[in-house]
Amino acid sequence: MRKKFAQEVGFLPPVVHIRDNLELPPNTYVLSMKGAEIGRAEAQPGKWLAINPGQVSGELQGTQTQDPAFGLPAVWIDANQREHAQVYGYTVVDASTVIATHLNHLLHRHSPEMLGRQEVQRLLDKMGDDQKRWSKK
Repeated sequence: MRKKFAQEVGFLPPVVHIRDNLELPPNTYVLSMKGAEIGRAEAQPGKWLAINPGQVSGELQGTQTQDPAFGLPAVWIDANQREHAQVYGYTVVDASTVIATHLNHLLHRHSPEMLGRQEVQRLLDKMGDDQKRWSKK
């Protein structure tokens, strides 16, 4: 994910650290940057998130929620409803994909805050190294 972000934005984001926090409600995760919360949502292990992209042809039974990355209406469903949801037109993803997509969205949204003086200096140093290699060819 970090390499993909770097290809898209131009610099490598900080390493992501995962910590368990027993003070959070079950299945809740929090995404923080520099100690400040930038995102919070639930991920239901063993379930699938059926995201309504705007035009679906039926209703699903499950826990109503919102897609944490884009705010679209969604439903946590059991695995046995997955194909049914896809036929109705829902985008269906597993819990780990929900978290990864949410993280990627927040990294892009907060990328200006991650590009500080040190990161710019690293980019300039790399450009200088690349320039030296090109001039030797």
